[in-house]
Amino acid sequence: MNINVPLIYIDNLSCWMTDRAAEAVRQSVFYISSMEDGWKEDLCTHLKLSHRTRISKWMAMADPRQKFSADFVNGGDMTLSDGLLDRSEDISELEKM
Repeated sequence: MNINVPLIYIDNLSCWMTDRAAEAVRQSVFYISSMEDGWKEDLCTHLKLSHRTRISKWMAMADPRQKFSADFVNGGDMTLSDGLLDRSEDISELEKM
């Protein structure tokens, strides 16, 4: 994804994501859910797109992809990390007890 090559993400139950992450993926890359009826046909339809059409659609997702990359891929979702850092002093104090 970081080299800006069109990516098809096939979602399945083995790779669970938060709702926020899943929505970000749907907006950022070519997303197909294998949990939905007709997913193979959707994949075939996508694979039959012309190179020009695929690139055009990929480029249209550039801004959401950049945000997804920053939030989940390169930097990770910092919500949990920030919360832990905010509480690190409290945790240190508990360890002294």
